[in-house]
Amino acid sequence: MLLIGLAFIDLRTNFGSTFLCSPSRAQFLTGRYAFRYGLGSDPISFENPIGMSTKEKLLPEYLKEVGYETHAVGKWHLGYCNESFQPHNRGFDTFLGHYGGGVDYHTHATQGALGSYLNHFLNGEPHIPEDGFEFASYAWSNRTRKVLRENTDKPNFVYLAFNAPHEKVAAPQDLIEEAKSMYPGIPGTRRLQLAAVKSIDVAMQSVIEEAKTLERETIVVFHTDNGGALLAYAGGFDGPRGCSYPYKGYKSVLAEGGTLSPTWVYSTKRQFHSRYIDGMIHIMDFFPTILRWAGYDKPMPRDLDGIDQYDLFENEAVTQIRDRFIYGLLHEWDDDNLVWKTTYAVRYGDYKFMNYQSELIGNTQCPEGWLNSKHAKIYLLASLFPSA
Repeated sequence: MLLIGLAFIDLRTNFGSTFLCSPSRAQFLTGRYAFRYGLGSDPISFENPIGMSTKEKLLPEYLKEVGYETHAVGKWHLGYCNESFQPHNRGFDTFLGHYGGGVDYHTHATQGALGSYLNHFLNGEPHIPEDGFEFASYAWSNRTRKVLRENTDKPNFVYLAFNAPHEKVAAPQDLIEEAKSMYPGIPGTRRLQLAAVKSIDVAMQSVIEEAKTLERETIVVFHTDNGGALLAYAGGFDGPRGCSYPYKGYKSVLAEGGTLSPTWVYSTKRQFHSRYIDGMIHIMDFFPTILRWAGYDKPMPRDLDGIDQYDLFENEAVTQIRDRFIYGLLHEWDDDNLVWKTTYAVRYGDYKFMNYQSELIGNTQCPEGWLNSKHAKIYLLASLFPSA
């Protein structure tokens, strides 16, 4: 069983994701940079008739070649304007979740330009559970637990994608009350963010406890798709949300605060050699690594950007395999100068290079009180080329 955290590995300082949700999900499932197939700059908005290129062969399609059943749960956000983009046609045997970027945590509806609509689907069809909707984080974890219990005759791959803490942020009332008691002096928007994140902790604990009851091994890879949004931006609320302290940047920018992804890997059976890894890993590296764990015995695709990190987890003598990656390559319209601009950032060893200059403010202190005055005003300076 591969579930997309007796051994636990913590990857904190050098695990890279991308700066936004759709590109990160695409890179995980393809093992390739999202800008290679048109998803590098923006998430897929619900009104855009686009999706991840159907020319890309996804991770679950490879896993099915070696006998795996494949299941997607939760947030998709890789296109749904026609059935060819939907998960049940992209290699997943089953799908329960929502297609777009955000969904109401309680009603599982999405507010669009023409009003509210149901955004809860089971294998391509709108779905209303007989017992009503659960809070989203728990709906996704309970579906995953059901897959674990009922599919024991074949190996399984579960792609579990929580929507928390995406806007419009919500949380179970007991977790909201817990956050109030722990942090009575911080803004309500920040407390709600913390409670939404805690709902993922609760959900993942239930999934892991379920996995522990199985005779077979379950490997869990837990990571995020991007950094937190600093401010509330939906639902009429005004106040702080995420906090990337002590890193500069936030969701939607090519800085560490927008792309660093604290990650952990957990196995119910095997003992990994280390509890902490500082080697450089990118989200797309899990594509070939998971195939290796799954016993994929066919030639790997030649056009992968992801690097097999199996030996980093399994061989104590290996401390780093990757030494570079691209944070992002963005093609964006400049309203002021009426031109298209290309910006990018890359990591090479201990160095980072950008072809643009940007002032990033907002991570000097978290609402809980952590302070770093050195981050009061930080500039990203072009290290390779001047801005166009």
